[in-house]
Formats: sequence, C-alpha cells, structure tokens
Amino acid sequence: MKNKNDISTKTEADLNAQVLDMRQKLQSIRFGAAGSRTRNTSESRTARKDIARAKTELNARQKTAMVAKSEKTA
Repeated sequence: MKNKNDISTKTEADLNAQVLDMRQKLQSIRFGAAGSRTRNTSESRTARKDIARAKTELNARQKTAMVAKSEKTA
C-alpha cells in the first residue's frame, strides 16, 4: 500500500484478504530472519505498518456503520 487513497478505495473483503496476505508475509520474514544473521528490518516494519493501515481503515468503516445504524434506530 502506498497511500490512503489506495486503502479507501478497496472493499472490506479486499482489505481482509490483504491483511491475511501481509500476516503470512510477515511470518515468513520472521522465520527467515530467525535462521540467518542478516535481517532486512525495514521489510518487516513496512509489513507491520501496512497491516496496521488496513486494520485501521476496517475499524473506521465498522465504527461509521455502527453510528449510522444507531442513528436509524434513534
């Protein structure tokens, strides 16, 4: 993910799939780093940040949906 516009245009299913893919990538980075002395720390950092960006967008969408639902019932 490069910027917020990329995240905001994706559907929730795409974001969930991306989070799963990035978690698998992060796991392979961690296991690869455990076996060798040289580590590319920037790669794991960007993977963690991409996961956080996607989850933040998903959480914001859930909160807006909850607010909209509560406003309908009120």
